[in-house]
Amino acid sequence: MDQKFAFVDIETTGSNPVKNRVMEVAVVRVHGTKLVDRWSTLVNPGIPIPSFIRNFTGISGDMLLDKPIFEEVADELLERLDGYIFVAHNVRFDYGFLMNEFKRVGKRFRARQLCTVKLSRKLYSDYRKHNLDAVMNRLELEPVTDRHRALGDADLLYQFWKRIHDDFEIEDLNEAISQQKGNVRIPSRLQQEEFEKLPEQTGVYFFYGEDEERPIYIGKSKNIRGRVLNHFSQDYNSFRKSRMVRQIRKIDFVTKPGELSALLYESDMVKEHLPIYNRRLRKQKILYLLELCSHDLMSGLLTVNIRKTINPTYDELVNAYGPFRGKAEAESFLESMVKEYKLCRKVLGLENITGKDTTCFNLGMDKCIGVCDQSLEESLFEKLVDKHNTLLKTVLEREQYEKWPFSTPIVVREICPDSGQVELHLINNWCLVGTYGNMDELREDLGKAESLSFDLDKYKLLKSFIKRNDVEIIEL
Repeated sequence: MDQKFAFVDIETTGSNPVKNRVMEVAVVRVHGTKLVDRWSTLVNPGIPIPSFIRNFTGISGDMLLDKPIFEEVADELLERLDGYIFVAHNVRFDYGFLMNEFKRVGKRFRARQLCTVKLSRKLYSDYRKHNLDAVMNRLELEPVTDRHRALGDADLLYQFWKRIHDDFEIEDLNEAISQQKGNVRIPSRLQQEEFEKLPEQTGVYFFYGEDEERPIYIGKSKNIRGRVLNHFSQDYNSFRKSRMVRQIRKIDFVTKPGELSALLYESDMVKEHLPIYNRRLRKQKILYLLELCSHDLMSGLLTVNIRKTINPTYDELVNAYGPFRGKAEAESFLESMVKEYKLCRKVLGLENITGKDTTCFNLGMDKCIGVCDQSLEESLFEKLVDKHNTLLKTVLEREQYEKWPFSTPIVVREICPDSGQVELHLINNWCLVGTYGNMDELREDLGKAESLSFDLDKYKLLKSFIKRNDVEIIEL
């Protein structure tokens, strides 16, 4: 193995490559297994260092005051990495941080990557832990004095590299590395320029086949380029995926300021274009709800009614459970309740009542609490009825449509920290009214906020995002 490898480690002010900064970087370069050189530098991040980072690394703000900013070391770092395979422990973290740092100073950085975490998992699959401390102790690597500093950790990676060459045959190592990289299969009819233009930004991407007007697949990602490459870098486990990739002739994309903007745009585009390889997010007018009601034949017992609805309103949904995409999905939810809580299939309408026989099939296998057995003593039967009804109401609460937690429509604002791109989403009763570039445009549509059609996919993603602490919400 005579390839060139750069073992890289960085220390940062936090875990977010957009908000946080690199404060130390080290590169240990190797040809095959032979050491070429070692290099490291502290970097002034220009932002405060949190106390837990300071305690963990031993790097203080005072140590960095007279150190170069990243722009001043960028050219030398690029030169050191040029032509080398980028190797790191959890390579996506280190690579992602450096890629963002280079982008801020207007420099393009690309490199083939190799992750020593994945390599350790592949080669030492009998072990559960593969963090650097676990690897160091398990393989009895030589301790370093500056652990949790960039150069010390990069040296440990080089030790790991030499050790696996002692422990394994070169053919086995090559196979493990090849499997980690994946088998990249860029479609033969896709021009390289189509791939090179893709940004490493949040947004939505479109795959086109022979018809360049109608996409065959639409997806979203926080890193468009990385996600598209992943489509071409997998061993396909279905003929459908393989066939889709072979059909791709053109790729297009739209960048978005944040993940919510990308999710909402993806949902709209899938419903508008109906790509043949998108199964999720398709427009669905017919939905099914569960309603709690009294059982017609079993006195005192509560059951559920599965009701079909078309374009339900907020008032219709807020007093029901669900919604579900189909009757089979609603019945599957009820079956899960039966299995977990021994609720009665006959009471819930999943098993027909024939004649006077109200007992269900599960009763004889001790999989029903017995509420369907009306031959029981009255006091015991009443207790079982109370238990069944309480369990049923409790479990149904899991699927209760969530009431709108605000007294007015709201605006969710997303801003891209790099480009400054802004989108404002006007939302009411879990429905998206519209997306706008400024507040003046948005105010013109406030009158539409009361009469909206329900979208199950948007309801789920909006509910998830609005509960997050990092979402900026403006109440109107």
